[in-house]
Amino acid sequence: GPKTSGGLEGEIDPENRPGDFSGDTYAAKANELAAAGRFAEAIAQLLLGAMSHIERAELIRYRRGLTHRDYLRAVSGKDPSRRAFQSMIRTYEPIGFGRREATREHFSDQMSHYEAGFRAIF
Repeated sequence: GPKTSGGLEGEIDPENRPGDFSGDTYAAKANELAAAGRFAEAIAQLLLGAMSHIERAELIRYRRGLTHRDYLRAVSGKDPSRRAFQSMIRTYEPIGFGRREATREHFSDQMSHYEAGFRAIF
């Protein structure tokens, strides 16, 4: 399944292209992690799921070193998935950079954004 390297410090650095797995694979893993109380990792999986959708829609071509903001720029400003992804980044970054503790509410909010922005569109 999908994995990230380097833990949850800063930008997500996937071992594989996010698009190698479907967004649903990441969402299922996110739900599994959230059920175990691992909310920061669960939110990271949702972010990877969104990145997978963006890649699979051929809006960006994966290359090592792409940032969350690179993926965000790839999505049209009028696309509802852009607003969802932007919210997910804004929630993840303080968590990923160690400034905020992830909670069940953070995860629930981000799952709602993920479903609204990506499951219905791609």
